[in-house]
Amino acid sequence: MGVGYGHMSIPARVLTDIKHAHYHTGDSTRIFFCDFDGTLARTDKSVSPYSREVLDRWTAAGHRFVFSSGRIMADIKVQIRRLGLHLPGMLLSACNGAEIYDCDSGVTLYKRTLNRDQIRKIQAIADSIGLFCLTHSDSRFYVPREGPETEFYFRTVRIPYNVCEDLAEAVDELPCKIHTVSLEDPDKLAIFRRLIGEAFG
Repeated sequence: MGVGYGHMSIPARVLTDIKHAHYHTGDSTRIFFCDFDGTLARTDKSVSPYSREVLDRWTAAGHRFVFSSGRIMADIKVQIRRLGLHLPGMLLSACNGAEIYDCDSGVTLYKRTLNRDQIRKIQAIADSIGLFCLTHSDSRFYVPREGPETEFYFRTVRIPYNVCEDLAEAVDELPCKIHTVSLEDPDKLAIFRRLIGEAFG
């Protein structure tokens, strides 16, 4: 920023102004995180005219909106296009916050993934109790087999999937999460949660 003798610093107000200019925000800017399924979305996965009006007013006032979901980013983008939901400064939060995407710039701001060893370990734990699991890349899902679980899961998810026994080897991009499905024995999910806690702390 500069050179010279004596005490050199940048006033906090200047740093704040730089941040505001970079992120297109101001001192009064607020950010609103809203889940999609069961919250913003109605039962038919549409967004009501009233909700759209409120979001339009919110962003027109200079505030930010974060479309949040446990879904993967590719699926969220499909939903956004289907809904025609394009708001100034909108961010997408996928996989329960593991990936953040800026719609205006088209840039991924943050992404935390599992590594292949973790994927193998998680799949082995799921297999050990007969629990169906699947994972994803940036553009598709990977499932160990087809069956009732895939029929259930992909009723509303409009993303293609590949069938492969070894999920860790199959993924071409590391995933943010692994999904589990238990249609007949929900107690398996509690057992799985306990085993995951024991394995990963």
